[in-house]
Amino acid sequence: MITSHLNDTPLGAPVFECISQDPKFSFYWHSHDFPAPIARWNYHPEYELHLIRYSAGHYVVGDYIGRFEPGNLVLVGPNIPHAWFSELDDGQSVIKGRDVVLQFKGEWLEHMMALCPELNCLSTLIEDSALGVEFKGRSGTLCRTAHQNGRAG
Repeated sequence: MITSHLNDTPLGAPVFECISQDPKFSFYWHSHDFPAPIARWNYHPEYELHLIRYSAGHYVVGDYIGRFEPGNLVLVGPNIPHAWFSELDDGQSVIKGRDVVLQFKGEWLEHMMALCPELNCLSTLIEDSALGVEFKGRSGTLCRTAHQNGRAG
């Protein structure tokens, strides 16, 4: 049985997350804390590229349970339940800015691939995301570094 590290109760059914993407933009990019209302066992029709910047713990993508640490980078396909649960240190109530999340619609990617045939090399990766794809090694570290270097201030 999968349980939440927050209170050792079963996760139960995942919550449907309605992502309100501004039609002026191709994707939705945000950062959030843990715990936070958005950091829960959920699913949605968009693809999600999920980067953990701080902390360690366990994550669940579909029926896979794994460990994560800073630099964990996972591509989650549409409608795949997923969640990341950090291990909070004694006296720690929140991990600020733990996650950076990029969410995009499959239709957008299909249009981009039709417009730029060079992107067709992503087809296998997108198919594999139906089970979740974890980027190992330097990929997560490079993504985290690029995000930090691109951040203002």
